[in-house]
Amino acid sequence: MERIDLARAVGNVAEVASPVQPGVKAPNSDAFLNVLEKAGKAVAAPQAEAARASDHFANNLEGRLHETMLVMEKAEITMKFAMQVRNKVLSAYQEVMRMGA
Repeated sequence: MERIDLARAVGNVAEVASPVQPGVKAPNSDAFLNVLEKAGKAVAAPQAEAARASDHFANNLEGRLHETMLVMEKAEITMKFAMQVRNKVLSAYQEVMRMGA
């Protein structure tokens, strides 16, 4: 499974156009980036654990099936939750953009 570097994918949030004067760093400008990084790690960890558990079970047949399935379900629930949060954030962003029009 490929790891995604959120800092590189999102870019430097502080460089995005903001109401702060050029050359002045906004307070807590890295806070949003930190939140995204933590969220990415929180979603990636169960996914990686599920991949390891399924590989271990498939290759060695020493793992317990129910434990493997629990780890995989946890990863699926985590991903579904992340997608719901993304959808809500996107919906809120779209609503804000409509208010300006």
